[in-house]
Amino acid sequence: MPRKIELQLTPKDFKNILFSHGWLVLAPYEYNEKPLSLKFPYDIPAGQGIIEIRAIDRGCELIVLKGPFKTAQKITERVLALDTDFKKIYRQAGDDPDFAWFKKRKFGRLLRTPTLFEDCLKTIFSANTVFKRTITMTQKLVALYGTDIDGRCAFPTPQRLAKVKEKELREKLGCGYRAPYLLSLIEKALEKPDIFLRDGWKALDSERFAEEISAVKGIGPGAVNNISCIYQKPKSFVIDSYVVKRAEELWGVKPDKLEQYLHDKYDSFGTFGPIVFWFDMVRHWKENRE
Repeated sequence: MPRKIELQLTPKDFKNILFSHGWLVLAPYEYNEKPLSLKFPYDIPAGQGIIEIRAIDRGCELIVLKGPFKTAQKITERVLALDTDFKKIYRQAGDDPDFAWFKKRKFGRLLRTPTLFEDCLKTIFSANTVFKRTITMTQKLVALYGTDIDGRCAFPTPQRLAKVKEKELREKLGCGYRAPYLLSLIEKALEKPDIFLRDGWKALDSERFAEEISAVKGIGPGAVNNISCIYQKPKSFVIDSYVVKRAEELWGVKPDKLEQYLHDKYDSFGTFGPIVFWFDMVRHWKENRE
């Protein structure tokens, strides 16, 4: 029998987290909008199982379809970033008319995966390509190398992927130049499982966190910033071609002036400035979905 527990999360907050960026459409995540839900299998050092998180009435519930209940609770807290306290930043945003939207919409949390290893691998797959290809490479990776858990394939473990040759990764996944980067990440995950497969990353400050993930080949400064924001350990602002274009549309800021402009605009939020900035960039996506 499935086991359930109610979460301290509203359907609206749940939706904000799910659509915070593109991870929800990447395997092994399965999501539905009506009713709003996220289901996925997992295969991590703490165990194997299948989780469903679902909106119900005015709240949300965790349904453990398979695996240890406490492990499922911990994974849910992790993937929904419920382990971060935003009360202080919400108070600050609420006192500033320019940022009241951040508090009102309960923005700040970004969807993660069960491990830092998985988030890093998906970031490598999303670099310098269209997102449709990211989806395809991830689907192939999970289908070919993921553990079958009651008919669903979990995200592959680094132990399983370590047995795969670079040539096979290139040919079967179509990941091209990314194949050696995957091998570098696999090596790091096996070398430091506490950080990449468990919760050792929580003890790291922003600098150390960035150092650990930037040691992986193929994870450059932009990717480091993205992952750091997902883990609420932002190092600096993510400035890519989309941001440059969007900033000029919103504020008329030219590329050579953008970095200083962002520091000035979001400086009052301290280390969380880059996170507030990201939601400022993409909140129109969310408004269009409502």
